[in-house]
Amino acid sequence: MICFEDLFPELSRKLVASGAHVLINTTNDAWYQYSSAAFQHLAFSKMRAVETRRDVLRSTNTGVSAHIDFTGKILWQSKLYETNVYTTALPMRSGKTLYVQWGDVLPWACIILLFCGLGAPYVQRIFSALK
Repeated sequence: MICFEDLFPELSRKLVASGAHVLINTTNDAWYQYSSAAFQHLAFSKMRAVETRRDVLRSTNTGVSAHIDFTGKILWQSKLYETNVYTTALPMRSGKTLYVQWGDVLPWACIILLFCGLGAPYVQRIFSALK
C-alpha cells in the first residue's frame, strides 16, 4: 500500500484475498510534521493488521515506521524524524478472516437489524390501528 491507502480497509482486504501474506505500507508522513497525525496513521495500520490477520510493515520518511504483528501489537517502532534500519523474519501467514471473506456484510446486517428493531413498534401500531 502506498501512503494513505492503509486508511481504506477495502484495499488491504483485496490484497489479502488475492494472496498477500504480509502487508507493506510505504508512506510520506512529512506533511504531518510533529503533529499527532503520524500516530493516527499508525493506528490505521494496526487496524489493517487485525482485520486481515497479517503482519504490517510501515516504512516512512519522517513519520513512525513500525512492524505490527497480526494481532495489532507493535513489535518495533521508530520515533518521528529518526533514521533506522530494522531487520526481521516475517511469518508468511495464510488463511482468510471473516472480514477478508465477507467484507462489510456483518456491519451492514447489524445496521439493517437495528432499523428493523427500531421500526417494529411503529409497524405494530399501524397494524393494530387498522383492526
